[in-house]
Amino acid sequence: MPNAPERLRRSPDPAQTLSDQVLDAFSEAVLLVDARSPRRPVVLANRAARGLFPDLDLEGCSAAGLDEYLAARDAGAFGALLVDLEQQKTRTLLLHWRTHGGELALLTECRKLDATAAPEGQHRRSMLAGRPSPPGAGMVLLKLTIPERAAAANGVHTLDRVPMSVLHALTARAYDVILVTDATGGILFVSGGIAHALGFTPDERRAENLFDRVHADDRAALCAQYARVVSGEIPGFTTDYRAQHKDGSYRWMHASYVGALDDPLIGGIVVNSRDVTERLRLEEELRAVSSRERQRIGRDLHDGLGQELTGVALMLRGLARRLEAHCPEAIPDTNEAIGLVNQSIETARSLARGLLPVSAEEGGLVPALRTLAARGEALYGIDVRCSIENRLPLPLAVGEASHLYRIAQEALTNAVRHGQARRVEIGLRVEGERYFLTISDDGGGMPADARIGEGLGLRIMAHRARLLAASLDFGANAPHGTWVRVSGSQRAAATQV
Repeated sequence: MPNAPERLRRSPDPAQTLSDQVLDAFSEAVLLVDARSPRRPVVLANRAARGLFPDLDLEGCSAAGLDEYLAARDAGAFGALLVDLEQQKTRTLLLHWRTHGGELALLTECRKLDATAAPEGQHRRSMLAGRPSPPGAGMVLLKLTIPERAAAANGVHTLDRVPMSVLHALTARAYDVILVTDATGGILFVSGGIAHALGFTPDERRAENLFDRVHADDRAALCAQYARVVSGEIPGFTTDYRAQHKDGSYRWMHASYVGALDDPLIGGIVVNSRDVTERLRLEEELRAVSSRERQRIGRDLHDGLGQELTGVALMLRGLARRLEAHCPEAIPDTNEAIGLVNQSIETARSLARGLLPVSAEEGGLVPALRTLAARGEALYGIDVRCSIENRLPLPLAVGEASHLYRIAQEALTNAVRHGQARRVEIGLRVEGERYFLTISDDGGGMPADARIGEGLGLRIMAHRARLLAASLDFGANAPHGTWVRVSGSQRAAATQV
């Protein structure tokens, strides 16, 4: 037979040749082990097993022993299994195997053959080896379920073993898009929800790679996180990114990725995603309404209440001059009242600046950032500098510029509150349509395992960057401290969801 030693490969029985072909067609790795010998030699192996263990030697006395492929921690477990098989003919358990791709935990079905069940070729091998025995005596058949990453080299997908009708029935009415992908992003299964979300049929999307339809600006970050799941560094992650619809437009997807490469029933990464484009558009409309209301209140405070209080202060000064001649004892109280009114004017102006930090009338984002640096220096008593390289104009709308201002404000606050920074620099650079806003400090830095999405402040910053269709990154300064950078384009900000 084709997977037996050379001297046994030629069988005059056509039925035997056909059985070999059937054995090689199995996606599971099938091994036949002679359990009578302490070495437990492997006497037969199908194509999937030879792919899993490429150096498998079936020749004569040098035939590979099973212990050469079992992990040391499971060698004893297999010996106990042989004892159990005396009482029951079949057992299934998880065993760790040393394969050419590394150690793998594989679901292994073990079956003890009847004394008359061994293949005719094996009976001839026993006779040639000088060990006459009943056919099948002492033989154990092992069937290993191979996960996707090990089976891919042989062109076998784990999900091919799961009835597709079951998977489709489970996901047919799911609103979310459910996918299973391999280590490289190849799509093994996709639910029918893909048609509602992105306009593709499952077959159309399955013919592509997971990353093929991801927006270019989001692809690098998504690939990096995906690689961390494949390597086992993290169990999974959740992210938002833009995916291309069949009509060419882009839709925002909120997706979770969970690693299951070693799961014998899945053998891939499970992706659950949902189209959140309309939700984000509604949120942005609500934010726009809120922003307009804040602008109205800010202008009313500045131009309405502020001007009225200024008028009151002028009237009190005129009154004080008249009282100086006729009632000098009232001057101290009058001056105190003038001071309180002036203080109220400053309070109203501060409230107006907080509600309307970026004003088109006052020059937009650049003067707002400079004011932020000056106020931060006065408020926190640290060195805050603002560096602007805007040789080119940055014509962002007030709402878009306000997002950048709030990101800089949050980064400044975090640097002082959490990093105990003594120096912060706010930098804005414009290159063509691209802009880069960077806030760096000399504080204690962020934790090594910090990720965007863990803290409320970071989540809000990331959310604002997403509304601008911009990317938010952060890292460690040398020798210490943190930098936060927002990079985007004016055109993308003007056309974002």
